[in-house]
Amino acid sequence: MEAAAGQLKDGGDPYRLVLPAERETLAEYYADELRAQLPPDDGGPPDRYLVAAPEAPLQFKAYDGKASFDGKLVSFRWFWTGASSAKWKAGDQSFPVTALSGIEWRSPEVFEGHLRLLRRDTPVAQPAQADQDPAAVVFGLGYGPVHESLPFAASILAAIRTSGPALTSEGVGAAPASSVRRDPADIADRIRHLGDLHQAGLLTDQEFTTKKAELLAEL
Repeated sequence: MEAAAGQLKDGGDPYRLVLPAERETLAEYYADELRAQLPPDDGGPPDRYLVAAPEAPLQFKAYDGKASFDGKLVSFRWFWTGASSAKWKAGDQSFPVTALSGIEWRSPEVFEGHLRLLRRDTPVAQPAQADQDPAAVVFGLGYGPVHESLPFAASILAAIRTSGPALTSEGVGAAPASSVRRDPADIADRIRHLGDLHQAGLLTDQEFTTKKAELLAEL
């Protein structure tokens, strides 16, 4: 519920039971019985929620990339068919939970949805558009539906709440070097896409050379 921030429709609210109209009288009876069992209302908010966040590992397919979470690290791998040139320039992203301060989830049922990671080392300022922000993935048109992206966001939020700042002298939020070898065909596709961006003038010679070298190093 915290991750959804009031954006859920009635049918998706885990604290709301939807009944057919002919059961109204029965529903009122059960509601009265439940109220009788509740302690006096002191007017304050509950100290905890009873619906637990799903456990990692989790992943889902957004419009511009694939998001995955293993319980400690959130990773975004961009799709060359959907990601903006800004995200391609930044490269695939990995964020330790200890480097995050929160999440921002926007329902794809309200408008174009997105999941943005809020980092501890980033000053509060006007955020970039989600399609330009390497710390965000964008959903919509069948990508990242609520039942996939919201549990993912809730799991990250729960992990942030139980973790502390990173105890390392390295830059907070710096992604650890990956030892996983990528599929050569995938690397070739990415280099071809970089070439298209370079030819279109969206990448400088130096940016193209640097990113190409990074991709080749993953082979």
